[in-house]
Amino acid sequence: MNSNIWQILRQFFWLGCTSFGGPAAHIGYFRQQFVVQQGALSGQRFADLLALCQFLPGPASSQLGAAIGFDLAGWRGAIAAFVGFTLPSVLILALLGSSWLWWADSALVLALKWLAMVVVADAVWSMAQQFCQSARHKRIALLVLLLMLLWPTGQWWVLVLVAAWAAWHVQDDSTSPPNGSTSPSIVGHFSPLALTLLAMFFALLLWAVWPHSSVYSDLLALFYRTGATVFGGGHVVLPLLQPELVGQGLLSEAQFNAGYGAAQILPGPLFSVAFFFAQGTGAGIGVALSCLLAIFLPGFLLLFALLHQWQWLQQQPRLVAALRAVNAAVVGLLAATWLSVLLPAASTGLLSVLLALPALAWLRHDKQPRTLLWLAALALVFYGL
Repeated sequence: MNSNIWQILRQFFWLGCTSFGGPAAHIGYFRQQFVVQQGALSGQRFADLLALCQFLPGPASSQLGAAIGFDLAGWRGAIAAFVGFTLPSVLILALLGSSWLWWADSALVLALKWLAMVVVADAVWSMAQQFCQSARHKRIALLVLLLMLLWPTGQWWVLVLVAAWAAWHVQDDSTSPPNGSTSPSIVGHFSPLALTLLAMFFALLLWAVWPHSSVYSDLLALFYRTGATVFGGGHVVLPLLQPELVGQGLLSEAQFNAGYGAAQILPGPLFSVAFFFAQGTGAGIGVALSCLLAIFLPGFLLLFALLHQWQWLQQQPRLVAALRAVNAAVVGLLAATWLSVLLPAASTGLLSVLLALPALAWLRHDKQPRTLLWLAALALVFYGL
């Protein structure tokens, strides 16, 4: 490993230790480090990479970090960026997971549930403002909210149907070439490597939706298909994983919500909570690491398959319309989970709900990373620690 790779690993490890505040804050840290301070990327290149990562499913900040690492030092740089940024949160969550029986009945669990309720409420609000600006997208979000309250296990089918409906109702003029020339086929826009990565993505997705005979194969499949369908940020892992892990009895509701709440106050990517969840099911370290990689893998396959096709993708109205509709649907999906899971779990009484209102207002108006730590401390004091 040359000095440049070591430098990328060190930089992203430090960012993984200090990047509190979720994906939006992570992006700010990355820009400050690589555009403003280091000058390794131009502002325009950073904006282009960010737009692609926000367009794709998966963990946007981790994808952006890997794309920056790739720009700086190729494939080894991408791997170093991912390992460095993810490792700190995984180590902390591994420690919390291994000591779960010690703190399972403590007030810390209630505090983390309360924190998750506040943070996800803020995420729903922010995502609604970003993804539901038109009347059509507001109706999609509301319809999905109602569907999810009635059919809580149908997340993937609803997202697929919403995307198909949106694409069908858009007139696609992008394939009409100028001056009567022949438009190249879709395949012609992609390199052999890009096509291979796309084929891997869809082949693994097909495997992930197929029934499995082993519990651990089911776990890997669950985390892969979750990573492939997370639009709008890491918070969306909550409604996709909770019905499967808790509904099938692999995790208790308290364990799930506590792990999710703990991940909120840690630096680094929220997707790292996959390690905690897998460990909580009784899986060994090897299986837990495999599940961690499984939830990140689909987003990275798509990122590197489409990294050089971003300008062409932006000109495909059916695809853009489908993904915008999915983002609106995700708002309804997350809102339904907040109403049906987080609010009941965290509401130990009227006082806990009333205390959440000023906490939410504080979080809405002060987006500094320290806010999460102050809210966590407030929850701990409230629940008697």
